[in-house]
Amino acid sequence: MADMVQGAPHELASYLPRYVDFRCDENGTIWLQPLDLDTGGLSGGPLWLRIEADGAARDVRLPERFDALRFTASRIWGVSRDEFDRPSVASIPLPAR
Repeated sequence: MADMVQGAPHELASYLPRYVDFRCDENGTIWLQPLDLDTGGLSGGPLWLRIEADGAARDVRLPERFDALRFTASRIWGVSRDEFDRPSVASIPLPAR
């Protein structure tokens, strides 16, 4: 379906899902990746919404060319792509508040 979607970003945003990815860590923290048609296209961008078990929410910007796959209490695991777009397994520390 993603290959067939056409339109300006503001048109697409009116009918596409608001979030493109949803993850949880072992402590019940929810991670939502918003749809970002300007930066990340249909797959989202580097910005994630982190909602802790107590309801506190904040935006977290991950490094460019890093695709998050698993969140833990202290690290984010995923795939990092180099300047030639070659992927490698990577992890980053959880960004400070």
